[in-house]
This record gives sequence, C-alpha cells and structure tokens, in this order.
Amino acid sequence: MRASNRGVVLLIVSTGCSFAPTGAAPGLDAPPGGRDAPPGAADAAADARPDAPPDAEVFAQSCTDASDGAHTLYVAGNPAQPWVAHCVGGLTYLPVTEASNFGQYTVGGKATGTTVKTTYPLVRIDPVTLAVDIDDQSQAHSSGTLAHPNHPDPIPVTSMPLGVAMDCVGPNSSTGAASIDLTGTPFHVTSTFALGGNMNGGTTTTVNRVITLRGGGNCGWNAPAGAHGNPFNTAADVTLQLAYGP
Repeated sequence: MRASNRGVVLLIVSTGCSFAPTGAAPGLDAPPGGRDAPPGAADAAADARPDAPPDAEVFAQSCTDASDGAHTLYVAGNPAQPWVAHCVGGLTYLPVTEASNFGQYTVGGKATGTTVKTTYPLVRIDPVTLAVDIDDQSQAHSSGTLAHPNHPDPIPVTSMPLGVAMDCVGPNSSTGAASIDLTGTPFHVTSTFALGGNMNGGTTTTVNRVITLRGGGNCGWNAPAGAHGNPFNTAADVTLQLAYGP
C-alpha cells in the first residue's frame, strides 16, 4: 500500500484559553471606557465609587460630626470662604486672642468687691448664621467678684459677657471696659452697640477688626444693642453678629 499526502486535515482543538483585550495584560480588566477612553475617565470612575466623599463632607460647614480640635470649615459650604474653627463636643468655636476679647465690670461707687473680668480664647459661634453667643463662658476665664447694688439683697457678680463694659461708679462714668478683637480671622462685627442703665456714659471705637468699649454710669453699661438689663454673669441675652470678609 502506498502512502498518500492528500486529504490531510489539520484539526485545531480549543483549549479554553482566552485573550486579553488590546492594551491590557492577561488577567487584568481593561481600563474604564476601553483602550480608547479619554483622559480622566479613570478618575471619573473612581469618583463614582461609594467610598468617594461627597462635597458636603469636603466643605464642612459646622463641627457637628467633627472630632474635638482645630478644623477648617466653610461658610455656607462655599470653598471660597474657609475659616479655622475649634470644635468642642460638636459645638463650633472661633479661636481669638484671649487678652483682647473680654468683658469687664469695674468695681467702685455702689459696686463693692473686686473688678470682675472674663476673657475669651474661644467664642461660641453659630456656623450657619455667624452669630456669637456672648453669654457662652464654657471656654472662658473669669477673675474677681463684686456685689451689684440691689434692694433688698446685692447680686453677686462673678463673670461678664463678651463685649460688655459696666460700672456703678456714678453719673456718666465709663470706667467699665470691654474689647472684641477678630484680628487674624476672616470675620468682622456688624452688630451695633448701645449704652444702657442709669445715667450712663461710654464710648465705642472701631479700628479694623478691633472694637474697644468703655461704659458705666450709676449703674450703667455699654454692650451690643439689645442686651438685657444688668448684663452681667450670663444675662446679656443677646448675640453678636459677624460677617465674612474685610
């Protein structure tokens, strides 16, 4: 029998192997959008992942979910309006220079004892309205104690709200002192100040972001407009309005 090379059939058997798309190594997924994906497609895909932080967290407005300490917040969540806050227990405070942020009731006349002064290294601020609670003394330091004249019993005074200057020395007196200094912050005060009490006296001077107050009377004070009568201890019951910008 003669051998013949005719009719030879080549049989290719599939082995189950697969081929990676052009541009990708075997066993790896193709780049997002394929090999012809435009620049930035991978970043866009990453941003869409569940673990990508939303803008609300990136541009936080308050200390509600923040740990205690310094944090950069943004007014109204606007990245163009950052400011440094100090968070304490979910509350928002504005760090300021303690020595130049205080309220003081100066002793003398009908008020006996020692001058009462409260200084503020941190002031409590509403991060939405930018209103400062001048009665919040949780982070403040006070010294002195005096007896405010009152019938039938004098009222003990051991602290003063921020920005309240008071005395009880006599008619038109103004030995009481106070200061609000926002130097180094992006805020300024928009509230007005007013004299109150009996036979009052006093002055209010504003230079850049610093407000210097003198006040007193028989008995009288100088304080943010709308302050409650006898605004000592934590009884001013008024807020100090701030605004962002120069």
